[in-house]
Amino acid sequence: MVSKGIPLREFEQRHDRIRSFVADQG
Repeated sequence: MVSKGIPLREFEQRHDRIRSFVADQG
């Protein structure tokens, strides 16, 4: 999945942000 060169930490940070956003929405 992560073979483009995106750091796993950055991916996790983005996911955490999206998760927080979704949690804030509902």
